[in-house]
Amino acid sequence: MRSCKFLLMLSCVISHLAAGAEVALPESIRVEGQPLRWKWSDGRQAVLMDEILDAGVFRVGIKTNMNSCTETRLPSCHFISHSRFRKLFLVWEKHPVDPTKIGKVLSLKNPETGAREDFAQNILVTQDVQVTWRQLGLIDAIGEELKMTLHCDQFEWLPGTAAGPLSETVVPAWTTHFENPVGEFFIPGIEQNPPVNHYTAGMKQVTLKRLDEGGYLVSSIAGFYTTVTHHASILRGYITSFFFDRDQFTEHPAKIVDESQYPNPGCEMEFILNFSEFYQQSNAKLKLRASPDYDSSKAKQVIFNRADPQVHLDSPIFQIEGEVE
Repeated sequence: MRSCKFLLMLSCVISHLAAGAEVALPESIRVEGQPLRWKWSDGRQAVLMDEILDAGVFRVGIKTNMNSCTETRLPSCHFISHSRFRKLFLVWEKHPVDPTKIGKVLSLKNPETGAREDFAQNILVTQDVQVTWRQLGLIDAIGEELKMTLHCDQFEWLPGTAAGPLSETVVPAWTTHFENPVGEFFIPGIEQNPPVNHYTAGMKQVTLKRLDEGGYLVSSIAGFYTTVTHHASILRGYITSFFFDRDQFTEHPAKIVDESQYPNPGCEMEFILNFSEFYQQSNAKLKLRASPDYDSSKAKQVIFNRADPQVHLDSPIFQIEGEVE
């Protein structure tokens, strides 16, 4: 029998059976304009609650690793990202077996130890993670668009004219890759972890808008995707890349000696993220500002706000399996 803990997911996947008997799975209730709920066959019902905490601003340095778009000097850059902490809890609304549990956080039973763990999760939210929340068809209780800005000592590597970089430009695709030996981010609850943990997070059609004080604001994001969870920030990783169309560059385009080596009409600006800087800051903020306690006076119900979300809601992130109380 394997031990289960929370994964970095919107809701947790607990893929075990209770000792000696199968556990009935709850049904998720998604009605447009109503809170997101789960209901069990015995009449128990829980609602997803969301508490928002300020997580401040942090800086992530990046170093240019490769540029196949332009013949320019490699820039020195960093990102500035505003953030929040999203604290998620599943709270009992109905509990025919034990009505005293109503209003309390749902807990999951460890089948090996019998210990209970509250269904609670702290998520660091940045601008790109906000997009995933909306893609899931959920109303964002943060209420404002978190800002992310890019600052470099020069921007000649961006699409521009003889007069300089454009005041607004679109990055067709922006992806981040994370890969490391198991240990730093070991995933609990899995009997056999692969020798390497890795994932890719990406954004499409990202609009960068030049700021009067310098730098570029990420002014809009058409969509976000990730291969592991629905809140793996684009800044959390080791390699991040901007992918452009070659015809976006009319000034200082990169010289292609052998066209056969570049059959794709796209080009790439690849950066190395200072992951240690990001990780240390986010962990410090998490420990300082996000307690594990549920505060009913500050939490709000998570509202499902459309019938046709871009992300399929029957995916594992909306499944709850295991013995609960």
